[in-house]
Amino acid sequence: CIAYLPPECRPSDALLFTVSNGNLQARVNVKTDGCIEWASGGRSHGWLSLSGIAFTTGLKERLDLDRWRNYGDVWADAKYSCTRGGLVVYEGLIVPHDWDGRMFNVPA
Repeated sequence: CIAYLPPECRPSDALLFTVSNGNLQARVNVKTDGCIEWASGGRSHGWLSLSGIAFTTGLKERLDLDRWRNYGDVWADAKYSCTRGGLVVYEGLIVPHDWDGRMFNVPA
């Protein structure tokens, strides 16, 4: 692990993020035990951007998937949350039925 999150900041399900390593992309996993780990991709530039890694630890609502499905395993199901400040955060790993079709519906 490149870092550990404190218990109150850990996700309820494992999450994965695509981050920058210069002109390369890398994958970073955030595990339920708080472990932040480089998983794959670029690491040749001597640095790894953590920008863009964001998730909420509070109440989340399941997304109504439209012909897509949750990936399963240890990865988070499709969910969203809306913070008091109006920030909407989506998370989860989903598998396509049809790349041209709608992924999910968000309640109005």
